[in-house]
Amino acid sequence: SYEKVVCSLFLPLLLYLSIMNENNDKYTEIIKSLNDSLSEENKKLKEKIGTLEHKIEKIEMSPTSIGTEQDIISELIDRQLRANNIIVFNLPESTNQDYDKLKNMFNNIMMANILNFSCTRLGKLIQNDNSKPRPLKVILRNSLESLIVLRSQAKLRSSSDWTNIRCASDRTLKQREHMTSLRNELQRRSPQK
Repeated sequence: SYEKVVCSLFLPLLLYLSIMNENNDKYTEIIKSLNDSLSEENKKLKEKIGTLEHKIEKIEMSPTSIGTEQDIISELIDRQLRANNIIVFNLPESTNQDYDKLKNMFNNIMMANILNFSCTRLGKLIQNDNSKPRPLKVILRNSLESLIVLRSQAKLRSSSDWTNIRCASDRTLKQREHMTSLRNELQRRSPQK
């Protein structure tokens, strides 16, 4: 009878311990699985942080990034000064006829009705039959006239005499560098043909 009492008391306890061991094994597996998942997620986050740190360093070291307030102010002033200007490409070189050619192009071909402007050739004159004509910087009265010319340059393509002439806004050095980097990025991203 003593054995029955002990068995009756210890049997549930043994059963309870057995269940606890099974549950303990399950919990251990769950904890191990969670640790593995967290470890993997932590590894991915560290890789992303490393990539972001690299990108930040690259941006900070970029020569096109504007650093100081003085640089920003001088860039804005330079852009404001250039807002009235356009650059004309591929207009054949002539001694003193650039103004007349431009006046004809603006008023007869583009119908822009621009009367007062000044123009100068950019770069050194190279005496070579195969050389491209130097770009022409045109200074207009206001930025509205430059927008009118830039918007109406499509009319040049319809005229056989003016089809190769191109106009562009007068960009600052930082703007040109930025456009070059954007073109390079576009070429890098676009699929090779």
